[in-house]
Amino acid sequence: MNKLLLALLYVTISSGVSAASGIDTSLQADGIINENYVYTDISAASKYFYTLTEQYAQVLPKNLNDDVQINSTMMTPYFATIEASYRQPLTATEKNLLIEDISSVQSMQAACMDHFIPHEYMAANNYSLIFAFYDSNHQPLTNVTMTIDICRDALQQSL
Repeated sequence: MNKLLLALLYVTISSGVSAASGIDTSLQADGIINENYVYTDISAASKYFYTLTEQYAQVLPKNLNDDVQINSTMMTPYFATIEASYRQPLTATEKNLLIEDISSVQSMQAACMDHFIPHEYMAANNYSLIFAFYDSNHQPLTNVTMTIDICRDALQQSL
């Protein structure tokens, strides 16, 4: 229930969902985005992200470790949602601390730097990347939403 679990979640998701600008390269190679990373073919972009979503659906849910499970991923040309749940029951205090940690400026800055900023297509197309966290009873804990404006604001705040 600490920053290590959060970091592990983000690293695992990023390696699958948006591998270090690999999506940028693939979208450009397929002629779906131009040199400015803006979509040139929305229909092809929709098919591309539908295919990615279907590929991830075949391997999910996936246990990240003893504490966290990735439940689902959905990607479209303009947003992606990744849902994860904590597998172990959390006390009210643990939930509050976890939500506070996940929602902190430091966590947002790290998430933006690792999962939004490196992917040019996201900023160029007003993308929203949402990590949704749930407890072991599938009750919502919190969401972390990244957009270019949210990331810009977070990165301008001092640690």
